Amino acid sequence: MYPMSLEREYARELVRYTKGVTAICYEYLPLMVDEALANGITADRMDNWITDVTEKIREAIDSKLRITDKISAMFNKVKGYAQRQQEKIYRSIFGGTPARPSSHQYEVVKQIWASQNLTLIRSIDNRTLEAIHYALSRNVIRTVDRDMLVSELTQTIKHMADVNEKRAALIACDQVGKLNSQLAQYEQFNQGVDSYIWTTMKDNRVRPQHAAREGKRYYWNDPPSDGHPGWPIRCRCVAIPLYDTDKIGLQPKRNSYTQVDKNGIIEPRGGGRLEQAKPRDRKIMVTDVAIDKVPYVQIPKVPASTCRAIQDEHKEILRIAMATNKSDEVLSVWNYSKGRIARVLGSENHVDPSSSPEAVSLFNTAGKNELFYLHNHPSTKKFSFSDVMEFIRFAQIGIMAVVTNQGEVYIMHKSSRYSFENAQSVFNDVYTDYAKGKINDIEAVDRFLRNCGKGGIDYARSR
Repeated sequence: MYPMSLEREYARELVRYTKGVTAICYEYLPLMVDEALANGITADRMDNWITDVTEKIREAIDSKLRITDKISAMFNKVKGYAQRQQEKIYRSIFGGTPARPSSHQYEVVKQIWASQNLTLIRSIDNRTLEAIHYALSRNVIRTVDRDMLVSELTQTIKHMADVNEKRAALIACDQVGKLNSQLAQYEQFNQGVDSYIWTTMKDNRVRPQHAAREGKRYYWNDPPSDGHPGWPIRCRCVAIPLYDTDKIGLQPKRNSYTQVDKNGIIEPRGGGRLEQAKPRDRKIMVTDVAIDKVPYVQIPKVPASTCRAIQDEHKEILRIAMATNKSDEVLSVWNYSKGRIARVLGSENHVDPSSSPEAVSLFNTAGKNELFYLHNHPSTKKFSFSDVMEFIRFAQIGIMAVVTNQGEVYIMHKSSRYSFENAQSVFNDVYTDYAKGKINDIEAVDRFLRNCGKGGIDYARSR
């Protein structure tokens, strides 16, 4: 998983830093004005004097804001996150603890990353001080009016503050992604991994060329044209390691892995692939009776008219499944607010929205929580564990619902309280036991639904 929470934390930290820079500039504004208007400031001395003033501001920034400490702390957090992510994958397949890079290797990476970040952040300071230098030079020459000089300098500082906050957020996003990728590469090298599966965030911020790489195999010694996941600016893609069991000499646990070829996933082993892991009872054929009995389900704080529209669409899904798809899965991807809908036919166990250009277009153009993701299950089962994963992973999906071929309805809704980090935490707690084989798909889903409210997800069902 991409460290989205750390990206946001670093962005908040850097924006806070830029606000501190702005505050220090305002503190020095009276001094700048007083000395600029003092007797004895001549043209030949002006540049040296302005340089002295801006250097005092720089020294105050360094001593008060201590940005190097914050950079170091963020490195340690991303490092810990990357290690935990790689260890979870390793443990789920082999058990035990993977080999780690040496502390010296980590220290080298830390020094390089910290130096790059300090340079980028210093560029914010430099541009701010250059703008102040220019404003002082221009205004000392043309005016001796104190109010006008204060106004000009205030506008300069305010403008740079707005620019700096946007620049800080961009730096945070870019640098966390790059570091996460580099640390993943270090971890995987030390586990004997030389290739990975490219995985995106699957939202409307993903570059088209990166979306085309989803699920494909790449080698660490042969990066794509714009680099490995996380290398391009603001890239949030990640690298899922591929283990050559013959090469590393370890035997994977039963039901813990998926076999791949040089291009990507080709054959699940023991139900290792989530979308193949939906445990099902025997297939139940859709009947007119089942369609008629599809109930109205009230979703908390969702308008009744919307809930009735979902009821009608569930009936339509079952009609299509019965008439044209042998009672197999039918998916409805629906942007209700914009009146756009795409229906996709699937098999008994799976339906793939990427097979429909209309569905892909809806995903690519939808905003946060705009889509309804409605489908039938040809059995009595509620959500599968892969359904839950997709609901959390795709920011565009606001409502996910299942109607069984017997007419029961189950709905998850991202409420106004929804938190991706909290929902992901609930999912991870369940997934740990699921990956170890302690619970099956049904038990994992039930446990998630019992605790999904902690992530701000409302769960509703037919009675």
